[in-house]
Amino acid sequence: MTPPPLTMPPPTSSASYFAVAQELMKGVPSLAVSPQALHALVFLSCHVVECSLKATLSADGLSEQVLKSNDLRHNLVELWRRAAANLPIPPSPPDWVRWLSDLHDKPYPLRYMQGINGLTNLPDSQTLSAELPALLETVRKKIR
Repeated sequence: MTPPPLTMPPPTSSASYFAVAQELMKGVPSLAVSPQALHALVFLSCHVVECSLKATLSADGLSEQVLKSNDLRHNLVELWRRAAANLPIPPSPPDWVRWLSDLHDKPYPLRYMQGINGLTNLPDSQTLSAELPALLETVRKKIR
């Protein structure tokens, strides 16, 4: 008798978001020790935060349509606030998340720097390299 074919369901949205956050997190330590890579570190950090928070919101049942809506898409502050309802994190995002959100959301100054000469006063690498792993671990505990 032949066994039935092995089937593997596709990953959930939550698992997919978390996998992206986890993979991108691998680059944070290398970038954090290089002062010349601060822009890259901040850019990467924004995406780690976004995917981490979307992983938990997706696990809580928020649809892809809502997660990709203009209200949430790259708005790290609003993603944080919504995720805080079911995560052991403060209800109001810390300053470093607000800072990242201002850089990551419309008009996307971190990505395109249109109409500006450059970015100054970026979040520091020590804060990001300490806070990002903690956020990722908090999300891991919730969704696993």
